[in-house]
Amino acid sequence: MADQDSAFFTSTTNRINSANYHPAIWGDYFLTPVSDSKTTDTSIQQPFEVLKQEVRRMLRDDIDESSQKLHLINRIQRLGVAYHFTSEIEDALEKICHDYSSDGNDLYTAALWFRLLRQQGIKVSSDIFVKFKDSEGEFKESLKQDVDGMLSLYEAVMRPNRKCTGRTSSIEKYRSHEELC
Repeated sequence: MADQDSAFFTSTTNRINSANYHPAIWGDYFLTPVSDSKTTDTSIQQPFEVLKQEVRRMLRDDIDESSQKLHLINRIQRLGVAYHFTSEIEDALEKICHDYSSDGNDLYTAALWFRLLRQQGIKVSSDIFVKFKDSEGEFKESLKQDVDGMLSLYEAVMRPNRKCTGRTSSIEKYRSHEELC
C-alpha cells in the first residue's frame, strides 16, 4: 500500500513538472503523507495539563451561585472536553442536585439544571417548571420573549433521562406552548 502511495505521488509530481506548470508556493506540502500525529511535543502538552488542572479546580471550588457552576459545566460539555472532567462534573452535579433552589432563577437556568441532571442520570422532578406556568397549567405568555429559556427548555424535555427510555409529559406541554408562538 505504501509503495502504491509513493508511486502515485511520484507519478503525479512528474506529470505536473513535465507539463511546465509553475511550482506551487507551498511546495509539495499537501502531497506528502502526514507524519505520525500521535507523537506530541512536551512543550505543547504541558500548557494543556495546566489548563485542565485549572478547570478541575474551578469545578471543585465552592461557588456561592450554583447557577455559575451549571453554566461552567454546560460550556465544558459544549466545547466537547467534558470527558477530561467526568468525575469532577459528576461530583459537582451531585452537590448541585442537593443544594439547588429554583426560587430566583430564570427559565434558562432552571431548564439547564433540569437537563444537566437528567443527562447525568439523576432523577429530577419537572415541578421546577411550575413557577413558569399560569393558573391554567400552560406556560406564561411572557416566556415567548425568552428565546434562550425556551430553547433550553426544549433541549431539556427532548433529552430523556439516561436511565429512562420514555419522555415526560413536559414534551406535550412544551409543544402546546410552541404552537402559541
